This record gives sequence, structure tokens and C-alpha cells, in this order.
Amino acid sequence: MQLPGFTRFALICGELNIVHGRERPHFLDDAAREAIAAADIVINPTHDRMSNAGTLQAKRSLLSRPHANGAARTYVSVSNWEACGLKGRVQRPSPTLHTVYVAGAPLDYEERADGAFGFVYRRWRVQLGRSA
Repeated sequence: MQLPGFTRFALICGELNIVHGRERPHFLDDAAREAIAAADIVINPTHDRMSNAGTLQAKRSLLSRPHANGAARTYVSVSNWEACGLKGRVQRPSPTLHTVYVAGAPLDYEERADGAFGFVYRRWRVQLGRSA
């Protein structure tokens, strides 16, 4: 991914759990908080769509909060679909399959392919803010 001038940080799948809590989400480690806080874009690919939507929303909101100087931060999460969960059930496309948050809130997307032909494709338009 080439985004000159923007810093990126990747949390792979369950590494998202470096953030804890639902009502008042917080980082479990200060070094991780500092590293993530330096990023303009936080990317979080996951194997399967994660459960507990309220807690995930709180974590994603925290990870997309603006920088201290007010510059925007973007959080992107993408998951596989049609993967069997722990109980062997096939998961179907849902609004939380792929998400983009900016300034603590999820962005609306345009759905270009709904899964009927073997994949889900969504498109967001994000105005990235420059780091100070």
C-alpha cells in the first residue's frame, strides 16, 4: 500500500485485543498505545468476522479517534466471509464484515457486490488528513 506522507499500523486479527473494554475502551499496553497513536491509518484484517459487536464498535471507535492535533485517523477492518465459525456455521455477509471508521464513527459504504457471486465488495471514500 503506497500512501506517501501517511503512517500505517497493522493489527492482525485478535491483536485488536490490545484494546480492552466496551464502556471505556483503553489500551492494555502504553507502548502499543503510543505506536498506534502515531499512525494515520490502522489496518485490522481478521480471519472471520468477530462477534460481540458492541465491544468491537468501542474498540474501532477508539482506534479511529483523531490525533491530538486534530488530524484524522482512519481504522479499516476486513474479514473473510463464508468461513465456518467455531460452531461450524457458515457466516454470511453483514454490515460489519468490512468496516471503515474515521473520527470514532463508522463510515457509510457503497456495496458493489453483495456476496451472491462469491465475494463481497464495498467502497468507501475517505478524506485522509495529513499528519503534523
